[in-house]
Amino acid sequence: MPTWNSRGLRGSTLEEFINRTNEKYAEHNLAMIQKIPTPITPINIDKETRHITLAYFDQKSTVDYIGAVQGIPVCFDAKECHTDTFPLANVHAHQIQFMQDFENQQGISFILIFYTQRDEFYYMPFRQLYEFWERAQNGGRKSFRLEELNPEFFLPKKSGILVPYLEGLKKDLELPPYQRNFVWSEEQVKEFVNGLKGEIFVPPVTIGVCNKDGVNHNLILDGQQRLSSILLAFFGVYPKKDAFPRDEDERVMADGVAEEDDEPDVEYINWSLRIFADKGPTVQGVQSAITHQQYSFVNYGITEDFFENKYLPFSFIIPNADNEAEQHEFYSSVFRNINILGTPLNPIESRQSLYFLKSELQSFFDPECCRNLKIELVGKNQAYDFVRTMAILSQYKIDGRFNRLAQGYKPKMEKYYEEYIYAVVNDKNNGVFVQFSTIFPGKDFAPRITLLNDTLNELGYNQLHFKSIIDSDVYMFGLVYNTVIEGNNIDFTRKDALMRELQNKISFFKRNDGHRASPSLLKYMRTRVEQSITIFNRYVIHPAH
Repeated sequence: MPTWNSRGLRGSTLEEFINRTNEKYAEHNLAMIQKIPTPITPINIDKETRHITLAYFDQKSTVDYIGAVQGIPVCFDAKECHTDTFPLANVHAHQIQFMQDFENQQGISFILIFYTQRDEFYYMPFRQLYEFWERAQNGGRKSFRLEELNPEFFLPKKSGILVPYLEGLKKDLELPPYQRNFVWSEEQVKEFVNGLKGEIFVPPVTIGVCNKDGVNHNLILDGQQRLSSILLAFFGVYPKKDAFPRDEDERVMADGVAEEDDEPDVEYINWSLRIFADKGPTVQGVQSAITHQQYSFVNYGITEDFFENKYLPFSFIIPNADNEAEQHEFYSSVFRNINILGTPLNPIESRQSLYFLKSELQSFFDPECCRNLKIELVGKNQAYDFVRTMAILSQYKIDGRFNRLAQGYKPKMEKYYEEYIYAVVNDKNNGVFVQFSTIFPGKDFAPRITLLNDTLNELGYNQLHFKSIIDSDVYMFGLVYNTVIEGNNIDFTRKDALMRELQNKISFFKRNDGHRASPSLLKYMRTRVEQSITIFNRYVIHPAH
């Protein structure tokens, strides 16, 4: 994507920042947003320069910007704030009314706040703004403070985009992130529709009511396949497998050589309900996403009255907990339990629901720098499992003994990884894993993940192909231990020697009958952990203090 140097915009107004952003979004067909001019009536005009020197506002302004994002109507206002406290006097009653009416017409309203002292932009959904507004109207505070805001909606720095408000908009629209892709075949969709036509009992779609930032949200806990099928039937289409190919990263746990019959042969495709949902709440929006190249047109044998006269049951769960974290923990466990039936989740699909117990930890559990690392298992490229590595190393950090790693978890390693995730989320020493804040003071893990990313690039790991779990264990355990756990730097001047030593150790293990035949056995994994850390320790500079 083309970029420009933001340094050249120092001293520019917030309006200029947003206008430049809108130009970029329009250039890449991401959005079409226009600035609404404020209507004025001139009183005095300089005769020489033709500049207006005195004028009055013709009418009250509404919002600063209006337009559409991928078929979704959008309006927003932009505000600057020079302290950590935002006065609600900066927002007017007629603007609140306009944004509320706009949302009632299935549009999306929000405000952008530029915290000038912090050089940070915040995307505030209208629902959050309205809560603060209502509080003020009912005699409460006439402002809101920075610490009251949801950290998730502070906009990230993005190359080439000065005010990346679409990142906030995406989060505003997102379905539960741990829901998986669509797995039903075209025949299964037809069978489901025929079942509804024949009024056969259908299990209810399960919705969980979850409080987030003081606002109730409805999460789809179970039933995405059914809801997706109904939508596909409504539009008379089915996604083509070659148009939505399954990612080679199958998110299957890379914990050794899996048995080929461990799970049914499911035809996964890289399509989910989100693809329609992201096109907005209108039929026209979804239809704009349907093409002959991506979808087969299917006759499901239904008429328009089918959707008015058939019954799909819903079950709503309201947890007996006010704490947001407790609610998410509860719903994550519900999601995992529900999905024991039906088309089973593979271990990582199931485990991924736990990554969102705290949204700010998602980038730790699933760091972007590791997503391109693949391991060849059972003839397929499968994902490198960062959580597996961190769980094992976290135990080693607190215990210091290789021969005790994952002891007692041999038949239930997923339980081991789950316990690690909960230990991280709750920041507690559970006796097995070192406390998260002990490794990352202030829970600030980002610098270590950045160090890992830089080290992967310097060592050329992006060009590696892990041909087995043996390869990935030897290459990764020592590297992650030194960079992420200890915060050490690797001596890149000796890179060639390091890579030769790692490869020699891999060859040694592959000549061993035990490692080659049963690489997933704990005793062999422990040996690989020990040897990998030992090797990397010899190439450390600037050790952590």
